[in-house]
Amino acid sequence: MPTSPLLHGPRNCWTLLALTALVAPLAHCSSTPRALPYTVVEFAPDIIEPLSPDAAALLALERSPRVRAAFERSHAATLRAKATALPPDPSLALSWGFPIGMGDNPVTAGIMGELAWLFARDRLLEAADSARNIAAEELLAVTSSTAAEARKLTRSLASAREAVVAAVVLVEARRIVADADAASVLAGELAAVEGIETLSQRENALAMEADMRIEAHEFEVALGSLLNVRSIGPVQSELSDITALTLSTRTLEVLEAEQNCAMRRSDLAELDSWFASGLDGEVGYERDMEGDKAVMVGANIGLPIFRRGLEVQAALAELRAAEAQLAEALRMATLDAEHATDRVKRAREAAHAANVAAEGLERIALTAFAALDAGESSRKSAHLAQAMAAERRIDAARRAIVEASAIEALEARTRTAVPPANARAAKEGGAS
Repeated sequence: MPTSPLLHGPRNCWTLLALTALVAPLAHCSSTPRALPYTVVEFAPDIIEPLSPDAAALLALERSPRVRAAFERSHAATLRAKATALPPDPSLALSWGFPIGMGDNPVTAGIMGELAWLFARDRLLEAADSARNIAAEELLAVTSSTAAEARKLTRSLASAREAVVAAVVLVEARRIVADADAASVLAGELAAVEGIETLSQRENALAMEADMRIEAHEFEVALGSLLNVRSIGPVQSELSDITALTLSTRTLEVLEAEQNCAMRRSDLAELDSWFASGLDGEVGYERDMEGDKAVMVGANIGLPIFRRGLEVQAALAELRAAEAQLAEALRMATLDAEHATDRVKRAREAAHAANVAAEGLERIALTAFAALDAGESSRKSAHLAQAMAAERRIDAARRAIVEASAIEALEARTRTAVPPANARAAKEGGAS
């Protein structure tokens, strides 16, 4: 960059720049306090009272660092938009010369400011405003997805715990049937192959119980991590009314692509202005060794004769790539939104059918045990019915978990099912 004439005395002198010494205290005084070092947050008290999906969603929004990060990004985008509307900070330069021989001390003082900003101001403001709106929309999307995740984990945990209870019943029923068949095999009343089959069914029941306990534990750990607690008491599995949801195709992937486009437009706006290579204006005061004084006006102008043309073309190509990425994200989001409701509907129908089948077999098992008490049925038959009912109940619980995941994907796309605390935080983040 060309050297400013205001930074030099006209004759034999050497320049002492006091810019750093002067600006550093000012920057220190005007800076905001730095964030405290990261510390591990202590766990919240264990949840003892029954936890509903909506209550879990509210707790997650209060405690989620992800929501807090989205809020801070929205706040930062708002501050950047305000800063973009202001001129760049000027620079102050002072020099003091020491003459060799006769003459006064030459003095030079000047204020320099960037002028190229004026020629790209409108496009920079547009890009900053776009980034602010995208960050506010991202805050809403993050609150929606976090609340949806908390509801899904609560419903899934309730279903998994129900499946564990059914698995315990299944194991006991299969054990009784296996013991009865083993006695029949020893008495020669039953073929050994059939006895081996019932033993295999008992082992399968034990494996199923272990699988369901692991799955329930994983859901509890995930929900506890989201709510920042170590232990979770009873949970409820209330389902949402999906007919009231208003879907949005502005997913986090779409918002990220939009943010990338806004950044590329901002870069292009700075490069594609008339004086993007540099235009600095200067106003200063000078006193030479003879004591003559003058007010100096100067300018530094960068000459875009080598690189800038290629840099503008590269920035334009990056913008087109970002726009193509945005189009792809919108395509995927639109396609997924079109099938989200249908997936919930089909998962709900499957879960309902499995639940009806489980209830039917449970009634049959109750009838079998009543017949056993009346001496009209064998113990093996009653426990076989009980085992079949337990297997069907486990299947219903697993289908309920699938339904909870489908509902999560749907709720994460809505902007109307966010609890009031979310809407308030989002509004504050967008307006601050």
